[in-house]
Amino acid sequence: MDIEIVAALAPGATVLVYFASFDEKGWVDLLNQTTAGQPSLPVSLSISWGLYEDSPDWSASALQSINEALQAAAMQGITVCVSSGDDGSGDGAADRHAHVDFPAVSPFVLAVGGTMLDGTDEVVWWEAPGRRTNSGGGATGGGVSVDFDRPPWQEVRVASINPHSKDGRVIPDVAALSGPPFTRSCFPAG
Repeated sequence: MDIEIVAALAPGATVLVYFASFDEKGWVDLLNQTTAGQPSLPVSLSISWGLYEDSPDWSASALQSINEALQAAAMQGITVCVSSGDDGSGDGAADRHAHVDFPAVSPFVLAVGGTMLDGTDEVVWWEAPGRRTNSGGGATGGGVSVDFDRPPWQEVRVASINPHSKDGRVIPDVAALSGPPFTRSCFPAG
């Protein structure tokens, strides 16, 4: 969807599409290629996939390497926009705790959450059951990091709902329309 939106909004722009495997090496290789200007240095980079930051599928060294590559992109003036996730505050984890999405939680990216229209009101994107399933559903991700400290430029303070959490980076930074307009009938009673 990111590609379609950019192409529609800027039909004369050169849009490069990068593909990588969804693993630690794929992330590092993709970001290194992008920041090396291969084939050219982008103005912005849109990343719409990730995984909860404390997932066992992320190693500490991969988080550090990816975060360093995101810092390199920021230092080159590349705006990296990253989805805050599609599975609500649990971010797809099965432990019934709140989680935030990486790389959206990196202090070197612009984390983008989702909204939807409810009549004339813009509200947080949420479709039953609040996480993705085979039959639909989903919700914007967001919350407080357990791995990344709150950066000095982020003045908002939000307490995590997880016990014994630190004063971490809060995401999303901004939000955009993620779902079609809805009516109250789409929301569960209560």
